[in-house]
Order: sequence, then C-alpha cells, then structure tokens
Amino acid sequence: MDWSSRSSSSIADAEGDMDQLFVNEDQEEDEEDCTMQLTRTEWERARAIKAAVEACDDVRNVPDFEYAKLAICCSASQKVEQIVEICYKLQAFRDLYSLKETMEDATTTLRSFFFHQPGLLMDVSYIPSEKCYTSSSDMAKMNFDRVQTDEEWRAFQGGCYYWIRSMESDFTAIRNGIIVLNECEGMSMMRNFNVVAQERAVHELWAYYPARHKESVWLNAPTAATLFYGILKRIINSELLRSWKLDGKLDGFDGRLDQLFHMPTMEIAQQALLQRMQRFLQKRNDNIQTFTLDKARLIVP
Repeated sequence: MDWSSRSSSSIADAEGDMDQLFVNEDQEEDEEDCTMQLTRTEWERARAIKAAVEACDDVRNVPDFEYAKLAICCSASQKVEQIVEICYKLQAFRDLYSLKETMEDATTTLRSFFFHQPGLLMDVSYIPSEKCYTSSSDMAKMNFDRVQTDEEWRAFQGGCYYWIRSMESDFTAIRNGIIVLNECEGMSMMRNFNVVAQERAVHELWAYYPARHKESVWLNAPTAATLFYGILKRIINSELLRSWKLDGKLDGFDGRLDQLFHMPTMEIAQQALLQRMQRFLQKRNDNIQTFTLDKARLIVP
C-alpha cells in the first residue's frame, strides 16, 4: 500500500476515530491466538537467540516475547552473535536512562516527552485492515533546544523508546511493520537542527533498534527536510532507510497533518493519544507475561 496516495479521509478514519478504533481493537482481541503465532523458522531462530543470550553473562532478563520479536525483525543475514549484541545495547540504553519497562514508567516518561516536545508526536494507532500500527509526527515541532539536560535527554530518548514499544503489541503487527507519516512543512534549519544531538539520538537507539517498517513517508518536504533526511541517511539503519519515501503527498488533502489529529485542541488530542498508547503498551505487557517459546503456537503453512 502506498500511503502517500491514501486519501485524508481514510487516514482520519483509521487513526482519529476513537470509537471505531476501540471497536476494532475488540475485534483484534478475538484473533489473539493468531496474532501471537510464529512461523517455524521464526520459532527455531528465537530459540537459537535465547540459547546464545542465556550463555552470555552480560545480558540479563530478556523475555521470550523479545526473542521472538528479534527473530521476526532481524534480517536472515544477521548472525546470532550480532543479535546478542543488539540485546546488550538495548539493555545498556535502558540502564543509561533508567527505563523500567513498567506501565508507570512508560506513562511518566511519555508525559515528559509530550511536555518537552509538544506536538511532535501527533498519533499512534492500530489499523485493523492492515493488522499493523501507524505513527504520525510533526517534524517542524522537533525542538533540540529542549534536549540539553539529563532530564530532557531521558524524556526524549525514553519517550521515543516507549513510542516504538507501543507499536509492538503482538507478532502479527511486528511482522507486518510500521507505517510512518512525517509532516515536514515548516521545518527550518534554525529550529529543527542540531547535528550533534541528532547523531547521538540515532546512535543510542535508532541505528540498531530491531523493527520492521512497512513505509515511512515524509510529507511536504521543504529544503530543510531534505537536508535532515541527508544527515540521517548516513547513520540510520538500512531497514528503516529502505522504507523512506521523501516528499510524499496525501491524495485529496493539501493541508498539514496536524489539522487531522489536533482536534479539538493539541492538548486534548495528546491526552487521548497518551491513553491510547497506554492501552497498546498494556497489551504488549500482557503478551510478554503469557507468551513462552516452549508453548508457542506455530503458523500452519
């Protein structure tokens, strides 16, 4: 699916209609067994990753859910030793920012992220027809002047961490990949750029984070967005880079994405977004608690 040509009304229906969203989430619950199934290849690789991690004294407390996610997301060319290193990097990242992987910490961290970067993250939603998640951001609202102190760095990096975690509730969604829409109109070199901070943010997390990306569309990209893209292109992971489409458009909609999502106000919309992300994160945590590789159900070819 080419989301750059998707109509604005379709996107609003998929992402902004909360009643429709919750009805579809209930429908998704009926398919829970299917959404948590693995292919035999994924299952076997997850077990190999688990054995390697458990043999490594430097990595601790990795749930079976995470082994399965790594088996789904990491390319076939990546060796098990490289995946163990990813586990270690994620652990070091969580230790660096004291991220506890609890609902309380996720909620506190996301609130801080919204406070320090108001309007940057506009939407995270589940699309039942695609069985995947979508994320919409306003890149013109990215403010690296508010990513300076230790507290601000924790809010930014921790917020990004829980942001992507919220789109990993089950194996079907993880396998299908994330759809990302980035609104770029209004970006400027003065307001949205800090090469040192951007490179730090990428190297600490995005350069290696294991995730599948279905499509990443940069909408209404001015020169500043093109330069921003050029900076990230050198340091972002290849899986994410392959999904990027620069200067896309939405069919039948010439405005900015915030006109679709910040209704009736940005503050009210962001509170609703936080509640939605809490719901997604809770589902992820529930699946972490119940899933084991020993009792995993496999997809029948």
